[in-house]
Amino acid sequence: EVPLTEKGALLIVADGMGGMNAGEVASQLVIDSIKSTFSNLQSTSSSNTGAIKCFIKQAIIEADREIKTYAKSHPETQGMGSTIVLAWILDKTVYVGWCGDSRAYCYNAQNGLVRLTHDHSYVQDLVDNNKISEEDAFDHPDSNIITRSLGDSGEKANPDVKEYPLHTGDIFLLCSDGLCGLLRDTEIEQIMSQNANSIGNCLNALW
Repeated sequence: EVPLTEKGALLIVADGMGGMNAGEVASQLVIDSIKSTFSNLQSTSSSNTGAIKCFIKQAIIEADREIKTYAKSHPETQGMGSTIVLAWILDKTVYVGWCGDSRAYCYNAQNGLVRLTHDHSYVQDLVDNNKISEEDAFDHPDSNIITRSLGDSGEKANPDVKEYPLHTGDIFLLCSDGLCGLLRDTEIEQIMSQNANSIGNCLNALW
């Protein structure tokens, strides 16, 4: 158990992309940038949700700038980028920010598994426009195409941020498509429900 201070807890997953280890560099830049931004956080007022969401969005945009700045001075990393998903647990609320197709889920024994994020991807756009079903999206040959990311030289980062109320028994899962691209949500839910009493066991079972 970890007692939380008034600044809460921050969880981050960044999934880098790019050849010659550039993806690893990109994801590390994202993590370091977010940690730096949050470490300079003076104080928080959990009642000002608008300011909290704005802070998260700006933190992600700053991480995008860090990648682009690095790429300019390191030509061998040209084209590198990263997704990001973060969850900031603050008082009785969790704030989720993301850019790309890495996901945040919440599992609760009463409600089951709820996907908190909405993929920024070509296939998700097809689903949203009723061109394919959610079921068909999983095996779609273009499921690797994302429409938003950090480090995209042609676009400024455009993250989404949402807030959700915390409930007793909530378990949060942040993952890249290395998990949700291989396991359907129904499979993730089944595994989490069978291992909800141990986070360690749950992680190993998902793995």
